[in-house]
Amino acid sequence: MRLKLHLTAVAREDVKLGKDSTLWLHEIHGDPITGRDKREARAEIYTDDYEKNPEEEEPDYTVEIGEPVSHMMRRDYLAGLSQVEFNITTKIHKRAFVALRWEIHAIHSQPLFGVPATNKDVNLSGMTLLRFEQTTNPDGSRVYTAKDEWTYWDLPSLLEQLGATP
Repeated sequence: MRLKLHLTAVAREDVKLGKDSTLWLHEIHGDPITGRDKREARAEIYTDDYEKNPEEEEPDYTVEIGEPVSHMMRRDYLAGLSQVEFNITTKIHKRAFVALRWEIHAIHSQPLFGVPATNKDVNLSGMTLLRFEQTTNPDGSRVYTAKDEWTYWDLPSLLEQLGATP
């Protein structure tokens, strides 16, 4: 039984790393996530049946992303796009790593890569990988801190949509 509880806690930590990474990327792109958490919705729908497992412990960890060391392509596309809709299409989280594949739908409203604003709709895809390190505080609680970030996005496709390719 203790092993099952441990494995459940480990899986829950992985999910939290994924969720917090998603929120962080949405914040960077200026497209906040709206709506309620799944747990809140379930609690409302299943008022009597949805009880917290009494053996389930409160998390004793926090996630800090901040400014990880960047090994990535710069986010130059943010300078020329507005009305950004940012969506995570795939999320994989396993212990110290979170991989997020994402897509952006936006309007080319400012000069970008030397191309004047076209007011065209553009679509862009990319991927972000975050590496976390775990440390333990003196009180025994754990902190997962994002140490490295790798972000890559489809520059050729964006240039083609802007008409910047021959």
